[in-house]
Amino acid sequence: MYLMVGDERIDLNSANLKSVKSVVRIDPKGNKVEPQVTADGIYQFVHNGWGEESGEYTMRYTLKDGRIIVAKINVVSFEFNAEE
Repeated sequence: MYLMVGDERIDLNSANLKSVKSVVRIDPKGNKVEPQVTADGIYQFVHNGWGEESGEYTMRYTLKDGRIIVAKINVVSFEFNAEE
């Protein structure tokens, strides 16, 4: 996965991210959720989708070069039903 910051592509991988604590998800209530890290160094958030609560989520990435990249994600919950 990567983010575009201006014209710069920032790969969100173990080569660029500072440490396990370098990726944080903050829910609309301000609660911080730290990711699990797999054996191959991939950061994963385990949750029931982004829509467990509608609102603005924040992803904060701390890079090895000291920069902090903040991404805001607005979530709206949807419910889909099969047609009969």
